[in-house]
Amino acid sequence: MGQAFETEVTDSIIDNSRKLDSDFSFITEGSFNGDVKLARENGFNMISGFCKDLEARISECRTYDFKYAVSKLKEPVFACAETPYSPRIAKGENGRIASRFLTILNEFLPNSVPVIISGLEVYDAIPLNLSSKLAWTSEGRWDIPDTLEAMHKIKNQFLDTFSNPDNFFNINFESPYTTAVGFAYIIEGKRWQHNDNVIIIVGNSDLCNSREYTLFLDNIRYESGNGSKKAWLMYSQNEWSHDIYDFDHQSDLQLSFKPGEVKILIM
Repeated sequence: MGQAFETEVTDSIIDNSRKLDSDFSFITEGSFNGDVKLARENGFNMISGFCKDLEARISECRTYDFKYAVSKLKEPVFACAETPYSPRIAKGENGRIASRFLTILNEFLPNSVPVIISGLEVYDAIPLNLSSKLAWTSEGRWDIPDTLEAMHKIKNQFLDTFSNPDNFFNINFESPYTTAVGFAYIIEGKRWQHNDNVIIIVGNSDLCNSREYTLFLDNIRYESGNGSKKAWLMYSQNEWSHDIYDFDHQSDLQLSFKPGEVKILIM
């Protein structure tokens, strides 16, 4: 950690390491925008603690705040549902739904590196710094590994799209206090096509209730040239892939969600 040393010592460590390997990466800790910018200026590649108190506060709708804050950054940060020192997500109310919900969203956030603290993938309820034993044989232990496998297939198929922040756009909803969390990417090299050039990731952060949301797509259609009124559901925890035609007369998309459900579509 850079804050453990004098500035001259930190600079020397970073400079000498990069002389040996220009790709050597350094990670520091921080908790707000100023830390992220300062860390980058001081030679660190990314920051681990940004908004760590926001993302997991799902019931307070703070997950949306985290997503929005990350989308405005120019420096990469960690996207993780929990830290080695925080309570386990799986231990809370609807913890397994929350764990899966955040794991999926984190895989697609811009300007971020998805990180899983060991044990989240098997719904461990004991904080990492209090136990060395993980619940490897717990019920549902394959839920998140199987989910990650599905996410990585999508990410690998559109890697150029997700790695270019210029392709990212926020999705607007009826209210800034909505329990929906959503964003979209224009597929790399397909801007100004009329269809099949936008990927939408949207989830229901209400972990207790099913919800219906209207996704206002004017900004995305304007930037992408997309005029389609058909979408293909690539992924959902609760549905098989299928065509979707649920667009209103203004070409906005109307979707229904189970608690904590995330849908990934191509339009």
